[in-house]
Amino acid sequence: MDHAKLTAANQAAAIQAETDGDTVVNAWPLKLTLELTADCNLHCFMCDCEMARDRYRAKGYKKFALPVEIFRQIAEASFSKISVINPTVVGEPLMLPYYDEMLEACAHYNVKLDIISNGMLLKGERARKLLPVLSELTISFDGGTKETFEHVRTGSTFETVVENLNNFSKMRDEAGLTETVGLTFNTTILTENLEELPRIIELGAAAKVDVIDGAFMLVFAESLRHCSPLSDPVRANHWVAKAEKRAKELGIRVSLPNPLPEDGSADVQVAQSDADFGGVVEANGEQPAAPAEVANGSAPQAAPEDEGEAPAGSAERLQRAASKGAMPADRVPAEWGGKLYCRFPWREAFVGQGGEISPCCAQGRPVLGNAFEQDFAEIWNGKDYQALRKGLWEGKPLDYCKNCTFLQESGAVPYSKDAYMRD
Repeated sequence: MDHAKLTAANQAAAIQAETDGDTVVNAWPLKLTLELTADCNLHCFMCDCEMARDRYRAKGYKKFALPVEIFRQIAEASFSKISVINPTVVGEPLMLPYYDEMLEACAHYNVKLDIISNGMLLKGERARKLLPVLSELTISFDGGTKETFEHVRTGSTFETVVENLNNFSKMRDEAGLTETVGLTFNTTILTENLEELPRIIELGAAAKVDVIDGAFMLVFAESLRHCSPLSDPVRANHWVAKAEKRAKELGIRVSLPNPLPEDGSADVQVAQSDADFGGVVEANGEQPAAPAEVANGSAPQAAPEDEGEAPAGSAERLQRAASKGAMPADRVPAEWGGKLYCRFPWREAFVGQGGEISPCCAQGRPVLGNAFEQDFAEIWNGKDYQALRKGLWEGKPLDYCKNCTFLQESGAVPYSKDAYMRD
C-alpha cells in the first residue's frame, strides 16, 4: 500500500473542504492529537494537567499512558490517511513507554510527529530517532533567566533545556531539515516572566527557532490569580510590545497576544480545568475499550488511492500547513473564503484518553462524541461539527468559539471579561 499517496489524497480532500466551507468533510483530519500519555517529569505550578494528576494520584492512579494495544489499533485505523499526530498536550511525549514503537509506526505509515516537549529529555537516542519522523518540535519555554525558568517549570534545569535545544537545532541543521522540520517556542506569559519576554526572544533567536508563540496564562486556582498579566494590562501590553520590537530587530517571527483592553474589561477569572485522564490504566489493571471504528472498519471517506496524485508540490505544502500551531491572522490560508478562520474544524481533532472527541484543545472545549463508543466518521461529520464549521464560515461563531482565548489573542474576536473563565 502506498501510504504517501493515500496521505496526499486525504490532504487534498480535507483542504478542499475547508476552502469551500463544506460542513461535511469526506476525509480524515490532517492531524490528530492523541492523549497517549499524561505522564510528566515536571510539576509546573500553573499547569491544570499537573493539578489533575495530583487528583488522580490521590485516587490510586499510578500510570497515565494508554495501553500499547490501544495505540496499535488507533494507528492501524488512522495513520495511513492522516498527515500528523501529536501524541500528547497534557504530558511529556518523550516519556511514552512505547516511544520507539510510536516512531516506527510513524515511519511505516508516512505520518509525521508534532511534539510539544519540556526539553529535559531531548537528547541522545531519543532526539536522534525523533528527527527523521518529526514535523514540528515545540519547546515549552517560560523564562529568560535560570531563576524564573526553574521557578515556573518546577523540576527543570535551565542549562539542560538550553543545551538540549541548541544541540537539537544543530542536529536539524546538519541533517538539512531546517525547511521541513519546524522548531518553535511556546511561552506561557505570566506576571513572573513578563519582563523577560525580550530575553526569551533572544534565546529563541540564538537557538534558531522558527517562531515564538506566546499566550497569557489561564488561571486554574484562586491562589494563582496574581500570576495573570491581565491583572495589570498596561504593564502586560508594554512588555509584549517590547518583545515584538526585539523580535523584529532580530528577524524572528513571533505570535504574541493582541494588546489587552486597558479599561478593565478583560478581568481575571478563575478557569475550570478541562484536564481529565479517565482513560488511563487504573491500579486494578482495567483498560479502556478499543476504538469503535477499529471494530467495524468505519471511517471518513478520503479520496481513493486510484484517483491520482495531488497536484505537484502540494503534498509538501499541506504537510507543513498541517503541522503549524495556532493560526493568527498572518497564517490564514490565502484560499480561505469564510469570515472567521480557525484551523481546527477541518484539519484537526483532539482525542482524549477516554476516547473523547473534541474539536480542539482549548479550554472550555465541548466533547462531541467518544471514539471508543462511536464511529469516528459519525462524530467528525455529526451535527455539532457541522454547526461549528458553519458558524465560523459565516462569521457567526458558537458560544465556546466566542470565548476562545486563541481567537481572542489573535485578534479574530474581541477580548471578553469571561475569556479566561470556563463554566
